[in-house]
Amino acid sequence: MQRKLDILLDEYEESHLHPTNRMIHNLAVPLIYMSIIGLLAEIQWSIPELHFASLFSIKVITPVWFALVLGLIWYVRHSLAIFALMLCASLPPIICHLLYSMQFQLYLIQIWGAVFVLAWIAQFYGHKLEGKKPAFLRDIFFLLVGPAWVCKKILLKLGLTY
Repeated sequence: MQRKLDILLDEYEESHLHPTNRMIHNLAVPLIYMSIIGLLAEIQWSIPELHFASLFSIKVITPVWFALVLGLIWYVRHSLAIFALMLCASLPPIICHLLYSMQFQLYLIQIWGAVFVLAWIAQFYGHKLEGKKPAFLRDIFFLLVGPAWVCKKILLKLGLTY
């Protein structure tokens, strides 16, 4: 019996057979994922200071942590290897946020926003070449399957299973 993830990946694959579309998606999907994490990290809400056992306090919350937890739960339920790669892909935008947000928040928002828009334009161009609509138009969960599809390909090239 096929795993649910295998079925989703096979269905995603059907919309990505053209070599140029595949190449575009291999680059654009990770860029879109990282740009979403980067943009969500820059949204901050001030809250009354919360103290946690005198170890640390929180003055701001950001939606990136909620999105990461929900997304990573979905990946870990389907594949530990894909979860590990997705966790690694989440680190660069988080590190950028932690290191540069105070000095360059506006620039980071502009950079992540430009990456997001350009990567989506590239993907829609790829689908025009493919002659098929993006899979997420049929089912929104394919927005999570796309990154898993790229991870699967990376793992298989490394000789690992997913």
